[in-house]
Amino acid sequence: MKAKKAVALLIVFSMSALMTSCLGTGNKDDRSSQIGTTETSLEPTEDKGLTYEFKMFSTLHDGKELSDYNEIQDLITDKTDVRVKEIWAVGTDFSLDALLSANELPDMLYADQGIDGFYEAGRLVAWDEYLEQFPQLKQLYTDAEWDMYRQADGHIYWADVFGRYKDKDTSHVHSGEAFWIQARVLEWGGYPKIETLDQYFDLLENYASANPLMPDGTEVIPYTCLLYYGNAPAMLDGYPNNGCLTVDPDTNEIIDYNTSDTAREYFKKLNSEYINGTIDPKFADQGFTNYTGKLAEGRVLGTYTSYDILSSQLSDSYTKPIKAEDGSRYTLRELGCEYVPLALVSEEGMEQRWHTYGGAVNTAGGIAVTTDCKDPFVVFSFFNALLSPDIMDLRFWGVENVDYLKDANGRYYRTPEMRENWNDDTYRVQHVCEYSCLPQWSDTNSGQLSEFTAGLSEPVKKCFEAYGASDYVEMIGSFYYEKEPWYPLDLRMDEQSLATIEKCRNEWLPKLIMSSDFEADWEAYVVAYEACNPQKVVDEAKLVVE
Repeated sequence: MKAKKAVALLIVFSMSALMTSCLGTGNKDDRSSQIGTTETSLEPTEDKGLTYEFKMFSTLHDGKELSDYNEIQDLITDKTDVRVKEIWAVGTDFSLDALLSANELPDMLYADQGIDGFYEAGRLVAWDEYLEQFPQLKQLYTDAEWDMYRQADGHIYWADVFGRYKDKDTSHVHSGEAFWIQARVLEWGGYPKIETLDQYFDLLENYASANPLMPDGTEVIPYTCLLYYGNAPAMLDGYPNNGCLTVDPDTNEIIDYNTSDTAREYFKKLNSEYINGTIDPKFADQGFTNYTGKLAEGRVLGTYTSYDILSSQLSDSYTKPIKAEDGSRYTLRELGCEYVPLALVSEEGMEQRWHTYGGAVNTAGGIAVTTDCKDPFVVFSFFNALLSPDIMDLRFWGVENVDYLKDANGRYYRTPEMRENWNDDTYRVQHVCEYSCLPQWSDTNSGQLSEFTAGLSEPVKKCFEAYGASDYVEMIGSFYYEKEPWYPLDLRMDEQSLATIEKCRNEWLPKLIMSSDFEADWEAYVVAYEACNPQKVVDEAKLVVE
């Protein structure tokens, strides 16, 4: 995903903004929506007198509302006759259930999970007939992968749009979960090899002891987290992240890691770090906004999360000048506060599979078209058009000779000034339109690696060089894992059991971390967990895997 984006199931949005559905002008019988191939320029084309306007709501937190006159959005509209108003989740006041209960839905909905509730309520449009009409859209997945999205009635109603590779997996970012650490901490430690939780927390503690304050005088936070990530024990044992359970890739054995020996040792370690003050004492009470606010201040030395949360929340704050106590100015990026991923294991020398190769299929969520959309044909035609090479370039590279150049071999690159513009929030709101939650290819051109490297900060470049890596994927250094056809494990038959287990974990895992008597609380947690009858979920997983 962008491989996978972090989802907030609690959202705030303007209900009035969602009440107006598909607004079209012009002749809606003209459904060609042909994509032009002429050279792109910033000059507007002749008004065709036909524009379809749609609204899309996304549960992702990291989107920014575009200007009413966004230049690249206008160019895409010129080519497709379609304009999409993106509405992004903010805050924690409404849930997806609140959106589902609305009298009228937006034309499109992106949710990383929980979207099946809209299907069960009969509020989504089936994709099947449109996939046959629009070949570029159908190419996002193989027939076998599309079948993974089929629901009980035999139809497809949504698809994930991230981590799709037309030719090969060229990802340079580990977008999944990891134990992240600031580049400056590794540099201070002499770029040591970090494989275990003990080594990780030892380095965080030692750095914080020697460098307790930021240059502006605020205190560092050695470690904090937003969620409790109870699936970390499976990853520490070297398994790929299958979600609620794990599957041994060699034997297909279903493993419930929630009460495993590794889980016990993991939470016992977090408990000891909480007691000695390494873990943020307010971690259990902080919401998304407080958590990301701490990250944005550069004070958090280590955390457990996904890259997408880090990249989306830190892009704004890490380049802004900050006044130090001595009167000098610095940026968090220059200081080395950006994070790199570490793939920790329960014992040194173990193989690990923190990074999954080959574009895993996330069937739990994605983009969907709602039954309140007045013209689904035009929407699916637009999805198809967005995948064409010229529009992919507009979305993720911009306008040639304005946002990027081509070298003699046809590879794309940016000058430092172009790169600075592309990353500037003000410029992006007025000029850049990625339509980031709509269908896309992640391998858009051969200049990706060089541009990725050119955009790295010096502390991160030094870190990669020290570890012999060229990007985040090589930095995490996973053992290659060929994904199984059922990956990731998506269980739907017994959602009540899954919800009961999740409620138990959410209640007990923070208690374990903050416990004054870990052994007693661990035993109580095991009893509470077994009372949820997790064997029902294991049995269902066996049916999916076998």
